[in-house]
Amino acid sequence: MVVFTAMVVGLAGPNIAIFIAPMTDELGWSPAAFGWAQFGRLEAVIVAGPVIGRVLDRYGPRYPVAIAGVAASGLVVSLAYVHEEW
Repeated sequence: MVVFTAMVVGLAGPNIAIFIAPMTDELGWSPAAFGWAQFGRLEAVIVAGPVIGRVLDRYGPRYPVAIAGVAASGLVVSLAYVHEEW
């Protein structure tokens, strides 16, 4: 589980800065919109962390990680339909 968490933190955190300029140019959104999105993501992690920890302690990582993978896949596909900043 530690390796999984390290990969998520390593891929989702600092790498966002690499993509802000191309996404700003492509979508025409302000860099502040991406900053607020990052803030929202971090707030969600803070709120969901204790809940996810309890679920992992109770059921182990196999099923929750599989469910999270399916949910994340669906959310990534749904990003193709986002056209507004809000």
